[in-house]
Amino acid sequence: MPNLIVVSNIFKKYAWIIAILAVIISIIGLIVLKLYWQDKSGKKQLDTSASINKPVLRNLNIKTGQFNIQDLKLPDQYPKTLPIVKKTADTNLLVRDKEIAQKLGFSSPAGEFTDAAVGKKMYYSNPDSNLSLFKNGFSYTQYSTKAQPSPTNKTNDDLRNEIVTFISNLSLATNFSQESKFIYYQSLGEFETITKDPNLADQKVVIFSYEISGVRVVGTQAVTSATFDKQNRLISINYYQLDTITSPQNKNYPIIPPKDAINKLVGRQASIIDVQTPGGYFPPPNQISNINIVNMHLAYYLSSSNVDSLQPVWIFEGNTIVKEKEISLTYAVPAIEEKYYKK
Repeated sequence: MPNLIVVSNIFKKYAWIIAILAVIISIIGLIVLKLYWQDKSGKKQLDTSASINKPVLRNLNIKTGQFNIQDLKLPDQYPKTLPIVKKTADTNLLVRDKEIAQKLGFSSPAGEFTDAAVGKKMYYSNPDSNLSLFKNGFSYTQYSTKAQPSPTNKTNDDLRNEIVTFISNLSLATNFSQESKFIYYQSLGEFETITKDPNLADQKVVIFSYEISGVRVVGTQAVTSATFDKQNRLISINYYQLDTITSPQNKNYPIIPPKDAINKLVGRQASIIDVQTPGGYFPPPNQISNINIVNMHLAYYLSSSNVDSLQPVWIFEGNTIVKEKEISLTYAVPAIEEKYYKK
């Protein structure tokens, strides 16, 4: 009996310590169990140690002063996460150069040369046209309209469909986005200027873009374009084929909000990836005092460098007046949260 009394007294003395230890063990058990089920359900957050390289953005050497963003409408609907997309190596038009050339009426032997941007090129020439074929595209130009049909009244949809048919007849992919952009150029003496009135246009350029899961692809080799004259007759086509793959194992990375992207733009952390001047003849300035940002959207950036992946970026489109001429500039900011990039 005395032994029971002693044990009881000891238990009473250390009961609070035993209770605390039990609570601690229970908490640790719950944490371990939660982490285990997170891992099993695939809801575990991305491991930031698996860092990625920042996208290699083209950056034109133009100093920008003030950004006017008061008229900019921020997008409220956009993907909150996106994967990095890989280019495939399947595209190689060079293995079909003779076939494509023959379909376009070329029979003379091809010349071969190397281009700094696209690599090996095969060149075909006729008295009134020429063709340059490279691994992922081609450039086709007609110097004479003698063999073309008589000019007709064509809508923009007609012109778009004509190019899609032209490319399809070459057995090439036409997986363009549904929307096309038209730019109208008016001749002023030796120069050209952009006009918003298609009736004043001496040339019309239709631009086709690619999309990946509803997100537009931007980059110098991410568009196909075609030029028509005033009579809606085809002058030239510049075609780029883009084949990509999104692996089921690809991780989805968080996208920074539009406001954070604007802060990077205003904080001089954006790259100028494109500039458009009237007719392409007017040289871009080295410095701009202010620019009106009129649009922003999320995009995948296709680098012209030897990079095999496409990464999401925030795109800002703006315009300014330099020497009484309007020029357009495009800025890009990496869209993935900074913590996932390699330092």
